[in-house]
Amino acid sequence: MTALLEARNVTKVFGSGGLFKRKETVALENMNLLIRGSPPSITGVVGESGSGKTTLVRLLLGLLSPTEGEVLYKGRDLQKMSGDERLEFQREVQVIFQDPFEVYNPFYKVDHVLTTPVTKFHLARSKSEAQELIEHALKMIGLRPEETLGRYPHQMSGGQRQRVMVARASLLRPRIILADEPVSMVDASLRATILESLRDAELLIKNPQHSYTRLLVESIPLSDPDRRWGQDSAAVLVSKTSTKLNQGCKFADRCPFVMSICRKNLPPLYQTDRYRAVRCFLYKDSPVIPGDEIGNVFVKKG
Repeated sequence: MTALLEARNVTKVFGSGGLFKRKETVALENMNLLIRGSPPSITGVVGESGSGKTTLVRLLLGLLSPTEGEVLYKGRDLQKMSGDERLEFQREVQVIFQDPFEVYNPFYKVDHVLTTPVTKFHLARSKSEAQELIEHALKMIGLRPEETLGRYPHQMSGGQRQRVMVARASLLRPRIILADEPVSMVDASLRATILESLRDAELLIKNPQHSYTRLLVESIPLSDPDRRWGQDSAAVLVSKTSTKLNQGCKFADRCPFVMSICRKNLPPLYQTDRYRAVRCFLYKDSPVIPGDEIGNVFVKKG
């Protein structure tokens, strides 16, 4: 079955500096991601600041071209799509950026970001039907149309602007929604609702397996005056963007369990239980998942 959206061995290297002092920064290296059309799923990409999450989103949207590898939608390379294929992609893949203010034109009312896709993709047969669609989308995400439409972006809070972008995405009924830190600008009540749902991810939060994940979870502030940050860790997460490609584990320099093999070889993906896989040599006794089976193994056994 052809994947809906797929990143194959994607690497993105940014160049900077003048002609004689050119430096390269590796933002993403050898990334593989596969999203199927069915069954419906939610995929979370978690990492510290500077780990390449936003770069990945922009690559998946076709806003950036990979230095190596390819991004495919329904088996078609994003960089080689025809006009009609690109239009289909733009409708079926929507994005919610971290800072929605950058999406708005300050000279237009917020209505503009909602009416434009309705017109561009012919979602309504009349103005009244378009208005009905827009009002329904706003109500679905907790906004009152009469208090939202007709206002300029600066007249709304960050959370309200973010909710409008969620409404815009839902208007098109996309196959995929890519959300880049969508709770960073929403109000406290909505953020609490979203974060509360993360507490039910017991495998990841209560029993992390990779050293990076352990340290990342331990960095979450807790309301416990007797627990000091980082007291259970032998290492502390430090934002670190690589300036070169290397063959070993990218976390080797900060891992409390690092071995000599970690600095020389990139660990394969080991399946540690029914729903999890870990790229770490600490689990070398577990079965290895071949690269071309990463998108299939959990579907078959799940």
